[in-house]
Amino acid sequence: MKHPAVRCTVAALLLSGVCSTYAADSYWYTGLGVGYSRVQFYPADFSPSPVPTTDSKNEADAGFKGFIGYQINRTWAAEMSYTTLGKFHYKKDNGSVVQDAVYKVLSYQASSGSFGLWGPGSGDLWLDAYVTEFLTRAREQKYDVPAQAMNQALSNLQNSLGYDQDVQDRGSEIAYALYVLARNKKASIGDLRYYADTKLDDFAT
Repeated sequence: MKHPAVRCTVAALLLSGVCSTYAADSYWYTGLGVGYSRVQFYPADFSPSPVPTTDSKNEADAGFKGFIGYQINRTWAAEMSYTTLGKFHYKKDNGSVVQDAVYKVLSYQASSGSFGLWGPGSGDLWLDAYVTEFLTRAREQKYDVPAQAMNQALSNLQNSLGYDQDVQDRGSEIAYALYVLARNKKASIGDLRYYADTKLDDFAT
């Protein structure tokens, strides 16, 4: 229906011509109608995406009709009307927000593979593990994570664990880094066995 307002006008004019038989005099009249409209969107009707997507939609809204007419005589009347069914939307997010975040955090990666809060940095094992886990999850969901940057981030965690074995003060960071490495199948079996056999009681959790 390309011209709903025109069709409603024609229909209203025809109806007015039939119903106005009972009118006695010429006069102007107006009217207003309010209603409720609802549609249903199906994700399958939209183009598929190679990456995971989320959608948001508004399938219901208020509609209204306004009209003005003139009763010409007992038989005929002229009427103009405007009708709207409301506004509806369907929005599909193809992951551009996550992808932009991946590129943003990679811009804060130092040549050693570590990360900083406001620019390339180093020395924060928890932050390095946190960002590396984010990149891991993004890669698992088929987002574009450059292999070189990912390998540098994992190598940085491995190197940090080689120098930092202070479980009593930094056990949470060490455990977090080991988890991220294990998720990427990069954790050393020897290191895991060492911590499990000799340092397990020293971890806070």
